[in-house]
Amino acid sequence: MASRRPSLWMGNLDPYMDENFIKRAFATMGERVQDVRVISGRSPGYCFVVLPDRAAIDRCIARLNGAVIPGSDPPQKFKLERSMAYWTKDGTSSGTLDLGKPMFQIKI
Repeated sequence: MASRRPSLWMGNLDPYMDENFIKRAFATMGERVQDVRVISGRSPGYCFVVLPDRAAIDRCIARLNGAVIPGSDPPQKFKLERSMAYWTKDGTSSGTLDLGKPMFQIKI
């Protein structure tokens, strides 16, 4: 079985915010990103950011959520949530994520 890597959902992406931009933004904030998957064709856009472990995800949500994204113009704020999807090292998704269906989230 392939190793599962936890991911973070990031929303409100502008069209210029590609994988490299997102990696640089997280690096500027002191976080090591392993991979980024931008989901295109939607506005605003969103992506999944693969981090080393759950502790890194919790740290990013606590430290970065609502902070200004470095290099964003006009300034945008990080909008982060825990993702229900896991990414394998070969780049395939596992878990409950199905990009072909609408995604809904209810917060209580």
